Amino acid sequence: MKRGFSKAAVSVLAVVTLLGVAERVHAAGFQIFDQSPSGEGDAFAGAAAVAEDASTIFFNPAGMTYLNGYQAQVGINVIMPDGTFSPSTAKTAPTPISGLAPMPLTGQGNRDFGEGVAAPHIYASAPLGFVTSGLWAGLGITAPFGLVTDYGSNSWIGRYYAERTQLKTIDVNPSLAYKATGWLSLGAGVDVLHGSGLFKNAVDFGSICSNAAGAGLCGLFGLAPQADDGQVKLTGSDTTVGWNAGAILQPFEETHIGLAYRSGYTMRLSGTASFTVPTAYRTLQATVPAFGGNFLNTSALAKFNLPATASLSLSQQLTPKWTLLGDVSWTEWSRFNAFTVTFANPSQPTQTTVEKWHDTVRESIGATYAASDKAKLRFGVAYDPTPVPNAYRTLNIPDDSRVWLSIGYGMQLWDGLSMDAAFSHLFVVGNSPVSLSNANQGTIAGTFSSSVNILTLGLKYVF
Repeated sequence: MKRGFSKAAVSVLAVVTLLGVAERVHAAGFQIFDQSPSGEGDAFAGAAAVAEDASTIFFNPAGMTYLNGYQAQVGINVIMPDGTFSPSTAKTAPTPISGLAPMPLTGQGNRDFGEGVAAPHIYASAPLGFVTSGLWAGLGITAPFGLVTDYGSNSWIGRYYAERTQLKTIDVNPSLAYKATGWLSLGAGVDVLHGSGLFKNAVDFGSICSNAAGAGLCGLFGLAPQADDGQVKLTGSDTTVGWNAGAILQPFEETHIGLAYRSGYTMRLSGTASFTVPTAYRTLQATVPAFGGNFLNTSALAKFNLPATASLSLSQQLTPKWTLLGDVSWTEWSRFNAFTVTFANPSQPTQTTVEKWHDTVRESIGATYAASDKAKLRFGVAYDPTPVPNAYRTLNIPDDSRVWLSIGYGMQLWDGLSMDAAFSHLFVVGNSPVSLSNANQGTIAGTFSSSVNILTLGLKYVF
């Protein structure tokens, strides 16, 4: 009994952490494209080829060779998601040993899950002609992955699967670029990525007891499904290293072709698993030895892979005022093939959950219009497919495919100082179904409806 019950404890932990390391607010999966105020305006079409400002450090470091002077740039994205989960089925799902019939899950049904966030980015670039001709250096500080999915307190109907899921990252990216010939520029950089996570959900100790030992024994201790909820919270952090590289080809004066690659990462979030356990269950543990050793605060390690990306971009000047932009970006989401949690507490064995995510290809097209020597308009549209099959969508990651519509405006304020502003609206495609079932967490099914607005502002100074 003790071994089986330990596995039940790990199952509760695994579900809250599993796809909890994901973001659904604006980029497919949990990748964040929004790393440039100018790029936001054209939906990041041509991002690896444009080389318009120092944000090229993120999209293609080779683009630094096209920048003038020393540049410093700062920007911020205000991400405003609007999402609701609407349940169609919500009930307990006890195993036969409990002897209890399924009952409706209590709590609020429809629940908003989006939370507005602000994500900054900072860049600086400089020519290193004093070292050798054609050499540039740059530094970018960005947040390439992230998550906030918040359903609030444990009063909602899906509380046993998710309450709050959060992932924050910060990437420090020093880079070098070299103009090898008049038509070829090369660049590369190192990425030092720090990530931290918080994953929290309620625990139905009544169902866990009943499914492990039967309703009779649990009733003696006053434990019944949904009558004695607790909570589990996982926190952890890690710092890991990756790399990026790129090239820009200029076969004609008006044509730039960009190729860029960013490596994947392996994250090992080291931290703690802490439990809030009702008194009745602690009394049961103290009385029945088979229930001892579980749901004790312990250190924990969550391991998962983040994807690599590759981009092919085009910037084609059509007239002195109009430039056409295009981009195809591949993301290796198949790297996110498993999520493994290990615990210092030996009563909680390692739990590995296999994923079924698949690689995606994002496509975008856009244009810029030079209204004057000091002002530029930007337009763009993109299709951003989800890597998550319907059968593997969770409450932690209500992700689905989306269509971007973007518009932006850039202007020179005075000598050396310019500003960019952009707005994107993301339409989520489909009804985003979810269906989950676990003996200790219940059966819940429903659909998500969501959309996202993104406002981006940035300042660039050239000296």
